Amino acid sequence: MKRLTLLVVALACLPWNVQAAYDPTTIHLDYPPTIDYIDSYDVHIIAQPDGSLDVTETINYYFGESTPAHGIERYIPQRYAGTVLDDTLDIQLDSVLDDDGETWPVEESQDGAYLVWRIGSEATTVKNSQTYQLHYTVQWAMTDYDDYIELYWDAIGTEWSVPITDITIRLVVPVNSQLVDYPVLCYYGSYGTDNSCSAIYDGNQLYTVSLDRLEAYEGVTLIAAFAPETIHLPGAAAYWFHRLMGNWSL
Repeated sequence: MKRLTLLVVALACLPWNVQAAYDPTTIHLDYPPTIDYIDSYDVHIIAQPDGSLDVTETINYYFGESTPAHGIERYIPQRYAGTVLDDTLDIQLDSVLDDDGETWPVEESQDGAYLVWRIGSEATTVKNSQTYQLHYTVQWAMTDYDDYIELYWDAIGTEWSVPITDITIRLVVPVNSQLVDYPVLCYYGSYGTDNSCSAIYDGNQLYTVSLDRLEAYEGVTLIAAFAPETIHLPGAAAYWFHRLMGNWSL
């Protein structure tokens, strides 16, 4: 679990302004109602022929009775140290919706190498189950290795401080991009571990990973290799311009 680790933590709680009614049917059987956990986590990743990613994450987060909050914060590593110039990702958040299709307020900031999305409002407190559907795009997440194009993606990062249940990850790959010698690989666990999981192929363009549960600080990584002729990455001039702009402070 290395690149693009995703960190989501509850915001510090303040006195309540708006409070959801307590509903015991929302409590997962495995956990007491006093703790935070993620009841379901669905990730849908579309690997585009231009090398970009279209990502939709649907997170059903349960806020325990003892920890009311205003929402969540999401940290996404955006900069990685290189030999001379750092590598950076271009990440664009399009929307964050609740289960009624209404927009959650978001504040975006930078914290060192991390892009931070603060989702929620200090004027409104949340409790029990809340849905956060994030849709965003990523540029420069693939690497050219001449005989294949690699995607190394932490679909669920290892920085979650709460357990996660009912995990589904779907990866849609470009047409005819699969390589027989390079099947999609899946790993789960804490940072540095390499427990294997299965990425089931539907015979067309879809790989699906399903897991019942992850403990706190465990995540899932996908590694996919695509035929070079099916992924059209930007040329050398665009690549070096991107790297120089990402290191302008140097």
